[in-house]
Amino acid sequence: MTETGLPGPFEPDLVSASGGKWRRMQSQPLHFWSGFYMSLHIKGDTKNDGDRIHSPFPLHQADEKRRGVFYMSFTQELREEAAPIFEAIFDHPFVRGIAAGELEKDQLVHYVKQDFEYLNTFMKIYGMAVSKCETREEMALFNEQISFVLHSEIHPHNNLCRAAEVTYEELHGFPLAPTAHHYTRHMLEAAHSGTLGEIVAALLPCPWTYLEIGQRLMEEVQPDETHPFYDWITFYGEKSMEPVTDQLRKMLDKWAETAPENELKRIKEYFMISCQLEYGFWEMAYTVEQWPVEIGRGVKT
Repeated sequence: MTETGLPGPFEPDLVSASGGKWRRMQSQPLHFWSGFYMSLHIKGDTKNDGDRIHSPFPLHQADEKRRGVFYMSFTQELREEAAPIFEAIFDHPFVRGIAAGELEKDQLVHYVKQDFEYLNTFMKIYGMAVSKCETREEMALFNEQISFVLHSEIHPHNNLCRAAEVTYEELHGFPLAPTAHHYTRHMLEAAHSGTLGEIVAALLPCPWTYLEIGQRLMEEVQPDETHPFYDWITFYGEKSMEPVTDQLRKMLDKWAETAPENELKRIKEYFMISCQLEYGFWEMAYTVEQWPVEIGRGVKT
């Protein structure tokens, strides 16, 4: 742990730095001057400009604000570390194809086939999470999300099916492609062997990335009803995913307050792998990924 020397009216015991990463101590907030970033001098640690490191907690990203007090939550720390993956997702050609309204039929069909089966597993994991809940409020959250997937998340699927000129029903029941298979087994591992916090960490990147994709596309594209993916963009961009993302984040933040370090390490790993597999899912759909060997047809060339 690096010793800190903080200029001004700060409380040194609230802050620690290890390898250049700032964390809250004992769930205490960091105090900031209002309206700008503060800079912290760190003995024995450097970043960018000598011995001065800039706080990674911009005011506009603070998770909580009470009378001028700001701190970064555990999930905001995860989001910051996963930022390169989120940016890669935003720039992925499938997502850019949604923005432009230009995707091939086989890409749309493959996405819907795989996402239908993926979401079936997602609902099963919600059910398994219920068995590890301690309160009815926690149980209600997962129960509500099963209903959301069953009755609401079919709408963006139907939009893609209309664009591909196929019916939703004819895309059900197909085998999982390698990436989708990997992703579902990753989440099932968390559900079978992990704590409730680990399950939430594995689930969270799905709604969180879709929420931010939708918000970015709404701002960038500003679609009207003539856009071929208007329903998809508005579904995810007009806050349909915001409640579940916020609730899962709050649940994970609360869990992290008392979780031991070895569990926090596993939570972070589940979260980061799920983020990577979110990117992989878009790549799988764009390339129409299949298993490398077709049974009875030899190796693909």
